[in-house]
Order: sequence, then structure tokens, then C-alpha cells
Amino acid sequence: MYLERPLASFPIDHATDLVTSLFAIDGPLGRALVRQASGHADPVTAARRELDQAIAALRGAFADAMVVGRSRAGGFEAAAIYALSPLTGHPLARRLTGAIGAPCRAAFAAPYGLVHAIALRDPGDLAAHAAIVSHVAHRALARLYGAVFVCALDRGTAGVYRRFGLEFPAELASVGPAVGVLEPSLPSSLAILRALDQGHDLAA
Repeated sequence: MYLERPLASFPIDHATDLVTSLFAIDGPLGRALVRQASGHADPVTAARRELDQAIAALRGAFADAMVVGRSRAGGFEAAAIYALSPLTGHPLARRLTGAIGAPCRAAFAAPYGLVHAIALRDPGDLAAHAAIVSHVAHRALARLYGAVFVCALDRGTAGVYRRFGLEFPAELASVGPAVGVLEPSLPSSLAILRALDQGHDLAA
């Protein structure tokens, strides 16, 4: 079972090493971004830019960053990291609010949250993805967010999160490679959350 801990609860050197490893250019996320940027003149530079921007956003939202992992003898084994922040004040806020437009703003109840800086040691770890969605949904309900926008760097993540009830509106495609939305208080979202909490495998 995956648990989560605030990144700020780790010693600063441990937290720094964790972020550096998860967002490394030669790590799983970095390699996925290089492949994703194959149309660029310099895919590695383009991927590094995306990783650097994610790290900068994470530093700016350090108090919001959470580490998903398992308790092991002698410590906590990290599997993933993400941050859930208020949409206001994030560099993506203007692009997101511009992309969704007035009709979508009417459809998605405010206030809005934003999930960003998602990185996993193993992108194929569906249990870790499920844990992120579950933790995000619980926290979003507690904060009374009407909608949470999930901005993943790797477009392959979109297919995973669709299984957990996220939608990826075409209006958001211009914002990033995989920008979805979770409305945590919808009956369908609550049903998926209950299933995740009960350990059902929705990713099958």
C-alpha cells in the first residue's frame, strides 16, 4: 500500500537528491520527454527545458509537494512525487484559464487546483498512479476544489489517468501534452475514489 509524505518532511539533502533523480534527463521521465520532443531540432535540450521548468515550479510550491511511497525497514522508499497547488499564482494559470474559456469556466466549478511536477520512478507502476489520483481527490475535496487540472509532462500519462476518471478536454491540448481535469465531487469521481480506497484494480 502506498502512503504519502510531504517533501518538506525529508532532510533537505534527501529531498534535493530525490527531486534530482526523478527529474534527471537520463531517468524514465527524462527519456520519455526526449522521445516526445523528437520533432525538435535538439530533443535533449527541449526535454531538459521541460524538466527544469517542472523543478522550478516544484521549488516554488515546495510546501505543496508530496512524495508517494512505501514504508520499509529503515526508511521510506519513494516511488513518485507530485504537487497539488492552487491554480492562482502558478505559471500555467494564465494559459489554462485562457484555454478553457468562458464556457468551460462555467462548466467547471471554482475554486481550481493544479496538479503538476508529476514524476515516477517507474511510469508503469499503476498502483503509484492510482495512489496519486486517490490522494489528490481526497485533498481536493478537503480544500473544496470544484475542479483540479492535472498537468503531466509525459503524454503517455493521459491514457493511465483516463482509467481513473480524468477527462482530457480538447480545449486544454494547447496548454501541454497531457492536461486533464478531475471534478472530485461528481458522483462518478466519488465512486472511483471509493473503489481506489477499497483496493479495486481500476487500471486493468
